[in-house]
Amino acid sequence: MFADENDVADNPEQSNQTSAPNEGTGQLSGEIGAGDSGSMLSGRLLCITLVLLFIIHVTVFLFLLFLGPGTRQNDYIYDEASGYYYSSTLGYYYDPATGLFYSAASGQWYKYNEDS
Repeated sequence: MFADENDVADNPEQSNQTSAPNEGTGQLSGEIGAGDSGSMLSGRLLCITLVLLFIIHVTVFLFLLFLGPGTRQNDYIYDEASGYYYSSTLGYYYDPATGLFYSAASGQWYKYNEDS
């Protein structure tokens, strides 16, 4: 895998392979690939990466726009048994006549304060 000093001394062509430029091309003879294929590949990968990031960004934006947290804040359904509106995600009842909220967990009524 790695050449010893003796191997390089035995094969003079091998020692010049990576250091001597080809005549007329300006490239090293030991390079892998030809021309600008490496930079073209890098450009393509960069372009593909940017397109994928754009798609992810748009997908997250649309998810937040249509399915984000704002859609779950107003899931109150009228409960005929109690006569109040009930939110299954919050666990609160709402009385539209008084504007108070009732917590089923604590058993207390609350008034919503927009400032806090």
